[in-house]
Amino acid sequence: MRLTVLSLAAVLCCARVLSESEIRRDVRARLDADQEIAKLDLAIEVKNRVVYLSGRTLTEERQQRVVATARGRGIKLVVNQMTWTNSALIN
Repeated sequence: MRLTVLSLAAVLCCARVLSESEIRRDVRARLDADQEIAKLDLAIEVKNRVVYLSGRTLTEERQQRVVATARGRGIKLVVNQMTWTNSALIN
């Protein structure tokens, strides 16, 4: 019984909800750690533990990579508001 109470106390102690600024900082750090994603000009907004990503990428696959990388602790949902630019039009 005593071990169960101590275990529960440890879980509750470490289960602190991250603030929106902490979530934003964590997401930015994960995105910047990926060299391909770090090159992109992406905006991150956090409201009620929901992360909104906006900006432009060259492919839908890159957007999927950004969304997957953004997911993490304290986040309920990642919303993709990014657009993609056809690279053939750029060249």
